[in-house]
Amino acid sequence: MICKKCNVSVLLLFLFTGLVTLNLINPLYVTGTDWPQLGRDPARSNYTPDTPPLAPQVRWVWKPPNSAKIGAQVQPVVAQNVIVIGATDGKVYGINISSGTTRWTFTTGGPIIHTSAIDNGIAYVGSADGKLYAINLLNGTSVWTFQGTSGFYVAPLVVNGKVYAAEVDGWVYCIDSNTGAQIWKTGTDSPILCCPAYGDNKIYIGSEDMYAHAFDANTGTEVWKTRLYGIGFMLYWPVYSSNTVVFRTRRMYSNGPDVIVDWTLNILVKSQYCDDSDDDYTATQQEIRDYLTSHPDEKTFFVLDTSNGQERFVAPVAMVARHQDCPLPPVLDSNGNFCVPIRVRSSAICGFSFASGYNTCDGTWGSIVPDFARLNLTTGLFERIGSKHCQWQTGTFRMCCDDMSIFTVASHYFLGIHEPDNLGYADMNSPYIAYHPGLNWDVGGDHGNSGVGYNPLIVVNGVIYNHNHLGNGSVAALW
Repeated sequence: MICKKCNVSVLLLFLFTGLVTLNLINPLYVTGTDWPQLGRDPARSNYTPDTPPLAPQVRWVWKPPNSAKIGAQVQPVVAQNVIVIGATDGKVYGINISSGTTRWTFTTGGPIIHTSAIDNGIAYVGSADGKLYAINLLNGTSVWTFQGTSGFYVAPLVVNGKVYAAEVDGWVYCIDSNTGAQIWKTGTDSPILCCPAYGDNKIYIGSEDMYAHAFDANTGTEVWKTRLYGIGFMLYWPVYSSNTVVFRTRRMYSNGPDVIVDWTLNILVKSQYCDDSDDDYTATQQEIRDYLTSHPDEKTFFVLDTSNGQERFVAPVAMVARHQDCPLPPVLDSNGNFCVPIRVRSSAICGFSFASGYNTCDGTWGSIVPDFARLNLTTGLFERIGSKHCQWQTGTFRMCCDDMSIFTVASHYFLGIHEPDNLGYADMNSPYIAYHPGLNWDVGGDHGNSGVGYNPLIVVNGVIYNHNHLGNGSVAALW
């Protein structure tokens, strides 16, 4: 085993995309520029056609009152010029999008663990008190309350006039979004710590006995369930595109203090130059896939056919990490490709890696520039977006050591943040550009070397909104 300097979170080796064409008028994509729910749309794409500001400055910062905290996975949601976000003090806040001032406050009976959803002027918020609340978006008054049996720890899903919500005790509900009346209820026989996603008229969700489930969106009938490897979903979400759904799971075995486990290292050292060599790039993936085929319990990235729940192929994704978090989900681009960042390192130890170590351009510690790739669903292998990754670095944007990062695709830009002062983007149409504007804002306390990648940035009308879960859990607007 090789131990690398690191001090937070999980990383993956091949975090990539899927070559799928998604019709740009697909109803899963939200019209307009709002960001009304987790991932922006029911597919959890984390894609917006909105163009981000390319040289943003911090314009305002909102902080929850009374030292309240906001959960790590919570994403701000926006509609009708109102931001909605819930906190662990049980309060839901409506924030003015232009000024960052609090417009209204709504009190629930328990902590808000995850992201809210907005549809037709109503905000839907699940609380750990076992209730799902419908709140008037403009004035913060109650519209209706749905009583569950335990607690809503994951984000609700809104599509076609229905709210889909899952409780920690394993129940999944379909609720009329206007009246709060239950349409159907079904159980998974295991706790749920996975946010639901929608596509192909099915609801996709994971349960903590490590099954991926697909339910008919109209009736709640279980269409299929598939056993996955791992030890939990940790409040993340599957992503849907064109008859394919991708689930991520927490690795079954701990890496302990090591960033790279032996089997991964043994493969990587064979292809030291796969960042520059297409042959090595392909050969490394094929060898990783061969290993995972014979050791399926090491898998954390599952590409499932939505018609039957069968794995389409073994994805060549190896875990490179120290801590036991869940690998982060992919994002989609405008064509429905599953997109994920890669960290590439060229050194005497290994070539294709997310490990702590050296920048491929100048050899400095920890300055690892992200590459991006897409998964070809025909071959099951990842394809570069752009070319030699050294050329990405025109600023200092990086993903340090073993820290996690998750990206948003805004128009043709990959947009991400590593720490409050490390915002960057890469232009998919003019590859090799990574930009770091040197931003910073007061997050309250020491954020340290702890990757801020759990809740993706959102872009609305050319403005970036980011919730930083470290310190005081502030929300910042940048343009």
